[in-house]
Amino acid sequence: MIVWQNGAYTPEYLAQEARRKAFLEARGPTKAFEVGKAYQTHEGKTVTCVELGGFKGYECARFDDGETVPAPIGEGTVTTGWRYNRDSDRGRCTGTAFDHSDPQCVIPESAS
Repeated sequence: MIVWQNGAYTPEYLAQEARRKAFLEARGPTKAFEVGKAYQTHEGKTVTCVELGGFKGYECARFDDGETVPAPIGEGTVTTGWRYNRDSDRGRCTGTAFDHSDPQCVIPESAS
């Protein structure tokens, strides 16, 4: 998706940003993921948090639905199954739409 074009945000980006804000407002504050604890994805799958860590400078959590695959660029492998663990993005799969629309996004526990 193109975010900025001709000196302004694109309509697609603005629509996604509105959905993201509405989603986060409806969800409210959440608790950080905990290793060993099971959670549900938006598609209803149960996944377990297996690792916490930084991923390229972001707070992330890895879940047991990940797999080791060949790196898309260069040599080596990468492990999938990572979701963000900071409150503003908690549960969103890394590299997916900011509005949490991916069905593999994890539903965090409410902080209240």
